[in-house]
Amino acid sequence: MADHSKAFEITIAALGIIVTGLIGYGQYRLNDTQNQFIRDQKQAESDRIEAQQKADAKRYGDATELQVMSIVAPHFVNLTKPGKDFDSSWRVVESAATYLSDQHQRSGLAAMATQIARGNSEIPQEVKTRLQEATVVSAPTATATAKWFTVLDSLPADDQKGAEARANQRQAQFRSIGLNSEVQLYKTKISNNFAVVVGGPVEQSAALELASIARKNKIAGDAFAQQDKEWTLVGTAPFR
Repeated sequence: MADHSKAFEITIAALGIIVTGLIGYGQYRLNDTQNQFIRDQKQAESDRIEAQQKADAKRYGDATELQVMSIVAPHFVNLTKPGKDFDSSWRVVESAATYLSDQHQRSGLAAMATQIARGNSEIPQEVKTRLQEATVVSAPTATATAKWFTVLDSLPADDQKGAEARANQRQAQFRSIGLNSEVQLYKTKISNNFAVVVGGPVEQSAALELASIARKNKIAGDAFAQQDKEWTLVGTAPFR
């Protein structure tokens, strides 16, 4: 009788352990399901917010592009004919097109201006090159350390020696005002020209500052800041 009682107690204890385990597992599964539901809800909310932000950014970009185009529209009448307002109008349109391309990834104005520029000998080649580059937008960057160049000259791709000589000249000019920033030669990807740049890839603020220095010191009157569009480095001045 004692053996039966002992066996019964062991069975009851074993069943208790099993039941406790099952209850614990059930609670675990319930908690896991609840946590997964919470994660799914959070992910759905995150996706909704991201979609809303993208939609807001697109609306803002559309509004900005429309506003800039409205501002420069009066200048288009001066673009196809020589005249006293020709040069200033092209500078306004080119600057606006580059701004929309680099800052808002919008190339409509650049494409429009590029079409007008084709075959017009009155438009400087450097301006045509910059407009052509602006028709290919760069992907938005997540940080402020995106690569920017200070472009001093845009030169034909069939005269590398001439481009190297210009780079040497620009380096000497910067040395003459006490700046030791490197002057480099790049091959552009879109227009397939040579670009003489100073300072190498830098942050946008530094590229803008160098462009301002170049203009103020009459080194390159058309110096400008250009975001990296996967240009290829040819070399660094001085070239032999």
